[in-house]
Amino acid sequence: MFPYHKWMLRAVDGATDKPVDFLERVRGLMEEPSVAAAAQLLECIRRFRDWGVSDIDAYTWFMTEVEWSWMRGTVPIEDW
Repeated sequence: MFPYHKWMLRAVDGATDKPVDFLERVRGLMEEPSVAAAAQLLECIRRFRDWGVSDIDAYTWFMTEVEWSWMRGTVPIEDW
């Protein structure tokens, strides 16, 4: 989707189909980190479309496939 994860904002900026106010919410969260700003960003992403996965399923996938990958001796695709 983009050549490096830190280029995400540039890639999203050029996208025609993106959540309303996504970039503004990301930048706002970076400038003034808070639980409220993070919750607003999450809701912006949730409202964008039906992702077909619950919060707990997403959390479980992230923990087992990314955070705990070292226990299996693997490298998560996110780190390639």
